[in-house]
Parts: sequence; C-alpha cells; structure tokens
Amino acid sequence: MANHIRLKRGLAANRTGFIPREGEPLYDTDTKKTYIGDGSTAGGVPVDGGGGGGRYATVSIAASNALHPEQYDVQCDGVDDHIKINAALLNKGLVFLSDGQFNVTRPIIMYKDTILTGTGQKTIIKAAVGFDNPFESTNGMIENSDAYSGLDKNMSVTNLQLDGNSSVVVEVSGIHMNFVENVWINNIYVKNCNQLGIFFAQGNTFVDSSKRIRITNCFAEDCLPNGLGGNDFGTGIGITSMDIMMSNCAVKNSAIGFAFEGGQSILISNIYAEYCTRFGIDIRNNHTLYWLMSNSRASNNGVGFKIWGGAKRGSLSNCYANGNATYGIELGEPADNILVTGCSAYNNAIGIYSSYSPTIRGNHVYGNTGYGIYFIAGKCKIIGNDIYENGSAGIGGVNASNETFIADNHIYNNNQSSGIGIAHAGIALFDGNTPIIQNNTVEGTSHDYAIASNTCTNVRLVDNTLGRGVTGTIFNTGNFNLIFSSVCDRFPTCAAGAFEYIMPLTAGDGTDKEVTTGLTNPDVARTLSVTSTDIASPSGNVSVEGINARGETASEAHAINPGSSVEYDLPFLTVTKVIIPSGVSSSDQIAVGIHTRLGVSIPIFMNTDIIKTIKNGTEEPTGTIDLPNGTINKHGLIANDDYLIYIKKNSNTFWG
Repeated sequence: MANHIRLKRGLAANRTGFIPREGEPLYDTDTKKTYIGDGSTAGGVPVDGGGGGGRYATVSIAASNALHPEQYDVQCDGVDDHIKINAALLNKGLVFLSDGQFNVTRPIIMYKDTILTGTGQKTIIKAAVGFDNPFESTNGMIENSDAYSGLDKNMSVTNLQLDGNSSVVVEVSGIHMNFVENVWINNIYVKNCNQLGIFFAQGNTFVDSSKRIRITNCFAEDCLPNGLGGNDFGTGIGITSMDIMMSNCAVKNSAIGFAFEGGQSILISNIYAEYCTRFGIDIRNNHTLYWLMSNSRASNNGVGFKIWGGAKRGSLSNCYANGNATYGIELGEPADNILVTGCSAYNNAIGIYSSYSPTIRGNHVYGNTGYGIYFIAGKCKIIGNDIYENGSAGIGGVNASNETFIADNHIYNNNQSSGIGIAHAGIALFDGNTPIIQNNTVEGTSHDYAIASNTCTNVRLVDNTLGRGVTGTIFNTGNFNLIFSSVCDRFPTCAAGAFEYIMPLTAGDGTDKEVTTGLTNPDVARTLSVTSTDIASPSGNVSVEGINARGETASEAHAINPGSSVEYDLPFLTVTKVIIPSGVSSSDQIAVGIHTRLGVSIPIFMNTDIIKTIKNGTEEPTGTIDLPNGTINKHGLIANDDYLIYIKKNSNTFWG
C-alpha cells in the first residue's frame, strides 16, 4: 500500500519559517511554486521545471551516471534521487528519466494524471541501503499518493528497470498501488524484490478496489520472500482489482509468479511463469469473478495453475502446464463454474487435479508421472479429453456422485509405470456413488484394467469401448450398472435342420471351385453344416461367405470330415459363395445345410445377456450359449417352430 500524502500549502512567510523534512512537499501560495524538503534548508528547495497553478509539466531528469546529463532539466547526484523525482511528479504531467541508475531510499510517489517513463532497461531505479517507507509496510519503490480516497487516476509507469536490491534491503517491493483507477504499467523489468514485484491492491474494503488496470510487456524475476511479512510476499505480479487486462508478461524464479486475488472482469493472455517455488499462476478468492485466461504457460513451478479459494465463473483456455512438481493445473475447493478447455498438461506429477466442480473439456493430458486427471469431489465433468501415457491411471477419482460425468474421452497407453491394481487402470474410481461413465474409449496395452472401482457403487457405464488390460477389463469391489435396453429377435416358422438346404450335393473338380449360383439363403439367422461323401478321400477346407446375423460380411472355413458333416460356428443370414477345395475330385460331392444354433443380432458378453427365450408362445430354458459367435443351440428345433429371444442390448463394447 502507498503512503497517504497531505500536501502542505501557505504563504511564503509561513514556508520559510521552518525546515521541512526530507522529501516533504510544500506549495507556496504566494510564488505559486512547489518546494521539496531536504531536511536542512528552511522553506525547502524549489522544484526545477516546476509549474504551479494547476499547469501540467514535462520534466526530464538525468541520473548521476547518465550519458548526457546536460541535456536534461534536472540532474540527480545518485543519493536520494527520489527527492527530485517526487518533486517533478507533484506537478503532474510527464516525468522522463534518463538512462543510468537512480538510487532511492524512499518511494517514488505517483499522483493523478502523471506519467513516469524511461528509456527501458537502461533506466534503473534501485533501492539503496536503508530503503524504507516510514508510512506503510509494503515498501514499494513506486507507490501512489493516496491509498484510501480513490483519487489517484490516469497514471502510467513505463520503460523502467526496478532493482529491489534485496540482498541488502530488508523489505522492498517494486510497484505497489492501492485504490487507483485507469493505470497502465508497460515494459517494466522488476528484480530482487523480497515482498512484491508489481502489485495492485484494494483500499480498506473490496468496494475500494483498484479499477481499469492494464499491465503489458512486464517481466519480474527473483522475487523471493525473506520470511518477513505476509504469506503472499514473493509474488512477481499480483492484482486485487476490477477491470483488469494483462498480456505478454512473465515471472521467473519467485515464490508465486502471478497472483489474481479478489478481482473481477479479468482478461489475461500470453503470460508465463517459470521456476516459482509455490505457484506459477494463482487465481483465488470469493471475489474473483468473470475471468478469462488464454494462451499462457506455467512451467517448472510447485503448482502450475492454481485456481482456488472461491474463484468462480472463469475459464482457462489454450494454456500449457508442464514440468510442475505437483499439479499442472489445480482446481481447488471451492472453485466453481470453471471451464478448463484446449489446454495441455504434461510432464507434471499429476496433470489436472480437481477438488470441486469444474468442467474439464477438450484437453491433452499426457506424460505425467502420476494420474492424468484426478478429482476429489462429486461434481466434476470430464469430457472429450485425450489422456495418454501417464504413469498411473488416465482418470482417477474419489467420492464420485451422480453429478460426476466422465464422457467422450480417449484414454490410452496409461500406466506407464507398469503398476498393478486399481490405481493403474484406464479409469479408476475410489468410493462414491452413481457416477456416469459414457462413450469413453479405453485402449492400449499398458493399463492393468480398462476400468476399476473400489467401493464406488452403481457406476453407470453407457456406450463405452473398453479394451482389456494386462489383468482384465473390469475390476470391481463396488458395482457397475451396464446400461442396457432389451431387444427381441424373432425366428418365425423355422425350417428343420437339412444338410442340403443351402447347396445341394455338388461335385468337386480338383480345383478351388467357387459356387455362387443355385444357393438358398438360410430361413433365419443360424449356423451351417458342411457334408461330404467319401469316395476318393476328399480333403481341404470348405469356405462359406455371406452376411452374418449382425448384418456384417463374414466368412468361415473348416476342414472336411470325409463321409460325415461338420457344424460351422457363425450364424449366417445370407450365403453368397461356397468354395469347394481342390482336394475334392469329381468323384466326391459337398453339400451345405442348416443347423440348430440360432444367431442373435447384437453382441452378447455374458450368459445373462440372454433374458429369456420363448418357443411357440411358451418360455423355455435358454439352451447352450456361444458368447463369441452369438448363438444359442436349440437342439429340439423342428419344422415350423417359432422362437422369440429377448436380449440385453449392452451399450458398452468390450474387446481383447
């Protein structure tokens, strides 16, 4: 926070009758000039380039080591340079600082309608030994004049280097402003501040917030706390304000890179935090509302992006979090109505961690040493992400609820650590009740299970494709509800089994003979039989091609059993080709018929997927079920039998 300046004014006789303190400003109503105290001169020293009477001044000030000091209005001597800079700023307008180093032991004070600018990094303001703000604890090298009235408006600080010199200065910040409005900070390089690099704060309450703050092209580094003062000391760039725009800024080697605490209407783009021991980018507080952050990066920090403490109604889009020691992106309680989309989280301990109710949509999460995405709360929505090659599970969660929705994710090649058990599944759930897992694809060769549950009950699986893991497809100590509807397949007026139904006895010719004419389709979807004579020891595989019970192109071939029949396994709806092998001469004949196993029209995975069978209006025992081929054996089938088979249509697909 900045000191509260009260400008003394009076007649010349009053002014010259005392010695003002060092840095104390005075306004002489007789001469209409501003004076600044140096601690020894009665009445103070007149300000060079000054201008009273409400006129705005433009003053250029040279550092003691400036290249051409004679070209400037005011020359500093390298000792307490803040005195002449503050005197110039009192008159409002623009104050231009030369190249070189300005040494200060007190803050530089910004007033309404002032601009402080320099040449860029060659203009250095450095905190000298003994630097202190006797009025406030924040010790900003640049502060505003009135921390509480809200009158400080329309100010700019640009093109400077601020060196806090923290190796010898006990407590120092770079820029610290309170309760200001319409301020632009541009092209500022801040280093070696053990409190705050650049910070905008509110006044006494959040209502007294700073407003319309723009920070662009700034860089802060080596802002590391010394153990004194507040918990947030060591922040590179921080704001507690409203109507904020920040772009093209970076912080390196600090405790916290960027901190947004209690602001509203925040637009952030292209910021970068690296090697910050606590958080790279920190968004928090119940008053942090309506914020958008895009195209930003957090690398090699303690936590990359940390959104918590009540921050809400915001989005993180097209951002990158990599190499962070704990979480790439942490969404802490109670961060509400948060959208994380289009981001990449990789090479962190955990990619994205949530303990409340965000929507995590359309992100790339990969190569993290632990989980890809991990949640501890019941309201998380994880949708449409690519999650792959993480050390543990792709998605893990605790205390899922009926508001947990995991859908449309592609989860593959996780469990790169080759671990065994629940935590090493594609999707791993610990405790909770009734989450929805829908339309996810889990595949690859490294996960232990496609999906695993440890006491998470009523897990609703809908339309997922789940590839078998090293140990299995599903591990469950809770229970899964495989969502299904019922389908009824009808087999009307069945024909009795007949060995020549499809193709009558047909002689071979010593070549692979293709038969495509004279074939009759099965009456219903059912398995086939192939019968041969045994005159000249026929041999080889008879191949049948056509459409199976599911409407798919199919073919099946089995070796001839001379003088007998062979039952095939696939159920066919149509037969389009039969190939008699070259091992059948003209002396022998082959016939293709129909058998008694009926084929169902959808995949079945468990015997209980067949709900019931009804023969001629009466329910009967199901019969022998062949799960891989989707058939049910009806040995008692005779001509004109009617069958109805009711099947669970499981919306999930299991493979491997």
